[in-house]
Amino acid sequence: MLYIFTLTPASGKTALTNESILRDYHAALASFRLTDTSQLGKDLKEYVSRKVESLPFQAFSLRYPQTWILTEQLGDNSLDVSIYLNNYELTISQKTIGNSICLFSDSPAFEGSSGDLRSKQFSQFETTSGSVLRRYFNANFGDKSSMFFCQKQAEGPYFQTPLSIGGLVYNVPAKYDPNIILEMDEIVKTITPVLP
Repeated sequence: MLYIFTLTPASGKTALTNESILRDYHAALASFRLTDTSQLGKDLKEYVSRKVESLPFQAFSLRYPQTWILTEQLGDNSLDVSIYLNNYELTISQKTIGNSICLFSDSPAFEGSSGDLRSKQFSQFETTSGSVLRRYFNANFGDKSSMFFCQKQAEGPYFQTPLSIGGLVYNVPAKYDPNIILEMDEIVKTITPVLP
């Protein structure tokens, strides 16, 4: 943010010579301060994906902090969008894959293709577009851990994977910082399907 303060002479004058005005101006400058600095450096960038015509997934937009880096790999039948900061990575993948129901401890009984997640603890939150998501810890792989997501069905009592915008996964250090996970969650909360 850039703030500019200018003291301009009255019309027809080329300089300010009134000591009282100059004193008041310098006092005003000395008293200037930002009262809320919590958002400094957190201006968000926006990304909007393209629709992969051969896939049923929706195009989407999201917002992320400037300190994170976004990469996109678009193929004929796939899209991979990754946002990362150091060893923390959030990836959305659109590929040919079948749907599966995520059975959590509070899910109704289900017959069919499903993943048994009843022993998994989860975090649930809503995106700005109204989608309800659950994030759960998947597994450790040496010095890395992964967390997966399921989305509440628009019509129905179940959560399913992949999401309407594709598969969503966090790849993070095995000993991760919970505050950075929350920052990743804030990025996910901004995901909005782009209507055709």
